[in-house]
Amino acid sequence: MSRGDAAASPLLIRNTSPAALLFGVPVMRSSADSLSLSIDHGNIFSGDLGDNAIAAFDGETTLTNLSYRQVFADVWSWGVEVPWVRHDGGFLDSFIDGFHDSFGFGAGGRDLVREDRLFYSVQVDGNTVVDLRDPEQDLGDVRLYLGRSLLNDPQRSLAVRSLVKLPTGRVNSLSGSGAADAGAWLEYGQVDVFGLPRLSMTAMVGGVYLGKGELLPRLQKDFMPVGHLGFGYRVHDRVQLLMQADAQGAPFDIDVSLLGRTGLQGTLGGRLFFKPSLWLDLGVVEDLYSNSSPDVIFHMSLHGRLGAD
Repeated sequence: MSRGDAAASPLLIRNTSPAALLFGVPVMRSSADSLSLSIDHGNIFSGDLGDNAIAAFDGETTLTNLSYRQVFADVWSWGVEVPWVRHDGGFLDSFIDGFHDSFGFGAGGRDLVREDRLFYSVQVDGNTVVDLRDPEQDLGDVRLYLGRSLLNDPQRSLAVRSLVKLPTGRVNSLSGSGAADAGAWLEYGQVDVFGLPRLSMTAMVGGVYLGKGELLPRLQKDFMPVGHLGFGYRVHDRVQLLMQADAQGAPFDIDVSLLGRTGLQGTLGGRLFFKPSLWLDLGVVEDLYSNSSPDVIFHMSLHGRLGAD
């Protein structure tokens, strides 16, 4: 794998909202042989009241993913991803409160509750379906990938990919949906965009069919569209700056924003190459549209090409 190959791949950003992470939402990544470890740590403080439902998410969720990808027969690739999910009160509340105070932003109600508490709650029709107040950690839903490259030259890549998400997590610990999902998408990467040798672009469009999960099955949607658009700029042979937007459809048909709105996340970050086959990604993710994603997510991932120099 060259630095050019890695430059045409985005940050592996996921929505760590307690509702969104249950489902098999795909993320775009390089198809070359690789092993990666990623950590997404999100802080959320959101609540909403609908006609027959109320939801409140106050806490922090850490999603740790170990993934492996291998190419075979030149144009095919397969992969597996094993996630570990942890929900707790976290440690970022005081930092976020101080940041808001420093720049004159409103507290948004954060000052009315104690810091670093865990309170994930959903009530529908007077019934409590989520009530998480003590830390939980568990194996998430394992994902299997299969893809085929349609175009792969030094400047451009085009591939069609698919995934199956297995119900290895548990709804009670908010680590899985309790059902299998299947997704497919088309992804495109390009370096030297607009003739600029340091500029790269990534794009993805597709969707995932949701198996009937155990959390609000009557209100769960059957299909979620997904999309991505990102740009990178190499400021140095070893450093690339990245910005991207990632979107996903609402998982539930309900008039509560935390569960029933499209999610749109924006990320600013960077990539540091230790060598062409080993690099580190860092990013900060913000909710751009609604309460359906965390207020902030800190992303870190380490990637290595197996068997490369």
